[in-house]
Amino acid sequence: MKANCRSSAFKRVVSSFVWSILLLTLPHISAEMLPGITSIVDARLQPLPAKTRGVLCSKASAAFSIQGKVVPDTAIGFASGNFGYHEVYIQNATDGDNLTLKVGDGTRSQEFPRLRLAQEQDIFGLGITQLPCLVEVEVNAGLGGPAEGAFFASKIRQIDGTPACPVKVADMLRTVETRFATWADPQRVLLKRSIQNENHDQAWEEQTLRFMTWLENTQCVHFQFVYYSTRLPNKKALGITSSISPSDQRSGTSYGLQKTVLSGIRYEVDVKGNIKRRVQSEPRTVTQDLPPPQ
Repeated sequence: MKANCRSSAFKRVVSSFVWSILLLTLPHISAEMLPGITSIVDARLQPLPAKTRGVLCSKASAAFSIQGKVVPDTAIGFASGNFGYHEVYIQNATDGDNLTLKVGDGTRSQEFPRLRLAQEQDIFGLGITQLPCLVEVEVNAGLGGPAEGAFFASKIRQIDGTPACPVKVADMLRTVETRFATWADPQRVLLKRSIQNENHDQAWEEQTLRFMTWLENTQCVHFQFVYYSTRLPNKKALGITSSISPSDQRSGTSYGLQKTVLSGIRYEVDVKGNIKRRVQSEPRTVTQDLPPPQ
């Protein structure tokens, strides 16, 4: 009995490690994939009041990409309300530019001196001890900002790890990643089986997207995971059919029918670290007919 328990525990650890690797991989998201992803994830941005709370997170470039934005891999994202991420600018005395941002309801603009896009290496000098974390920010020197993305974090204060939010967001994330791994292992088998071709000769690509945000009305951190599995098409040359690698597919050298199936799950975690709600999305299938290379 003890051996079986140890074996099960080991499998859970290995499974969680594998899914953590997938989560750290920044995926390529094609335009055709966006409807499937955004049907699961509400990434619309919301206006920011003069002072607001939200989740500050790293490794946000994949989340930004579904909003049509390209940012450095080390850029910081800020989310409050929906799962849309705002770019965060901070003041830097030695390496910054004067930047004009829309403020208030977006009908006015304000120039702020010496701003730069916040990177992971910058944020820890502002009193932030760990990412991701729950923070309170002053937006655009107290002027607030419209739902257009970028803002100047004129003041920033970490909230998690204090009486207002005793459990740190990073610890919440570790808990839900373990839960996600347990949920995702059987899901990946079912989803791949649903679009597997008759000859079982296809190559596969798997990715997981992770989003997080803070909802003030429920006082919960929301974690959204989107898992998708793609059956890559085959390429034909000189009468030979062979499976292609993801890198080939992305470079445009492949063609034919490509199917992707997506599924997602959301966890709502309160400030004490309790999972209050779990919501699973229905699977979606996205089909792309890739044309032959020119």
